[in-house]
Amino acid sequence: MRAVAMLLVALMALSSVTGQQHGAMHAAAPAASSGGGRAPAAAAQLDSCVAEPLAANCSAYEFPLAAAAADAQRLCGAMHFMAACSVAKACNASGAGPLTPRAPGAARVSANDPDVCQPFNHVATVCRLDTGMGRMAGCAHFATMCVPGSRVPACAELPGLSALPTSEAVNKQVRSICEEMTMDGCERCMPSWAAGRTWADCDLLDTYGQLCYAMPEMPQCAEWHAMCGADASLAFCHGAGGGAPGGSGGGSGGGGPVMKMYFFNELPFYLLFKSWTPRTPAGLAGAWFAVFALGLLYEALQMAYGRLESAAWARVAAARGSAGDARPPAGVGGAFPPDLEAAAPLADGDDARGTCCGGAGGGGGGGGSYEPPPLAPRGACCGAGALALAGGAGLKGGLGLGGGARIVASSTGSSGVSGVSGVVAARGRPCCAGGAPPPRRPPAPLRRQLLVLDVARGAARFVLAGLAYLLMLAAMSYHVAIFFAVITGVGVGSALFGRWRFAAGTAEGYSHCGCGSS
Repeated sequence: MRAVAMLLVALMALSSVTGQQHGAMHAAAPAASSGGGRAPAAAAQLDSCVAEPLAANCSAYEFPLAAAAADAQRLCGAMHFMAACSVAKACNASGAGPLTPRAPGAARVSANDPDVCQPFNHVATVCRLDTGMGRMAGCAHFATMCVPGSRVPACAELPGLSALPTSEAVNKQVRSICEEMTMDGCERCMPSWAAGRTWADCDLLDTYGQLCYAMPEMPQCAEWHAMCGADASLAFCHGAGGGAPGGSGGGSGGGGPVMKMYFFNELPFYLLFKSWTPRTPAGLAGAWFAVFALGLLYEALQMAYGRLESAAWARVAAARGSAGDARPPAGVGGAFPPDLEAAAPLADGDDARGTCCGGAGGGGGGGGSYEPPPLAPRGACCGAGALALAGGAGLKGGLGLGGGARIVASSTGSSGVSGVSGVVAARGRPCCAGGAPPPRRPPAPLRRQLLVLDVARGAARFVLAGLAYLLMLAAMSYHVAIFFAVITGVGVGSALFGRWRFAAGTAEGYSHCGCGSS
């Protein structure tokens, strides 16, 4: 008898606890139902229509919105990486939470499905459509209420998000992608797999959308293509977190555009930096003018570099000339000049290539009978291509080279100059020749000036190379408008600044043989 009495007391206590739980649910239902309020009689139907959904009076039954939200929260609290939970997270971030599923933000998650943020839809997705998830504790109400033949309207009206892939498939494909290559988004999921876990502790569908939006040609994206074919407006079809039409998505990533390797004209796209992503026509127009201005700046700096280089070399030539101009007399009886570096500066606009390293020499200015042979071809460097005067020339009297030309190396004989082994230098510009003694080292002040010039040239080239490669990378975005912004900026800049750049006597600095501009 004592045992029977104790059993009766236990049953009464259990019945009291169950009654309290049901009472709490009844109290919450009227305030949070999707219809905006429920009668006490309808609230009393909760137990009966959940347990006996085939009853005729359940055809008007509305499962409480708060109860559906609680079931969804229980499911996602246990396994937050499920596909339906990714949708719930996107809905919360867009402002269409579980108690306000019809808020305007729901259109940013799916423009085609107005019930995409309904918590009952999320429960149905997990418990009915997601393979292996139907036995979870949060599916208890759904499992008993939505049986075949159920008269509860929600079971037919909110059957789940059939476009979503199963959580198992998403977990498998994301892992396959991230183990095959390193992509943005993989860092969120890989630590779980590296620790030996079966499921990644990350937002799997959000990551899957980011990866497949970036590289849709991957074979692992078959489920993603199927999902987006069923509902192209889904946020996860437009990058991480869903850059869906109508606004930014609600995931954790903030969608990124596809990196295309062919010319295109769509928006959005990456331009030079991850944060520079034109998404609207106004953003594209701003990017176009920015790249156009970059092209103008590049050409302007090229012009400034050429003029500064020319001016610097003019100062160097003047400094060399101030050390003394050792020109031999017209009779060429003198010896090798004391310092080949002490050459007179070039006159403005004088092209040394036309005299020192090819082109016409001077005319006949003296009384001698010697006529110099033709000079080296235009553009040839001093040294290998320099003019060498063969022996036995029979120089008598003045050479008649004119125009300031002179012999810079000679060997004299008893009857004038015979066996000259030198080269012709025009306007005081010394040229090198095979076997000629090297010039003496410049004085210390001039060496310092040359060192400063070298450092300035290196810094200028550093900046110019950086701008040139930025323009190249902008063109390699493959966006048609940006490509034309690059070439238009460079073309207009060359038209505006090219005249002053080339009028300076140099376009790209001086050549390695010291024979004028290259």
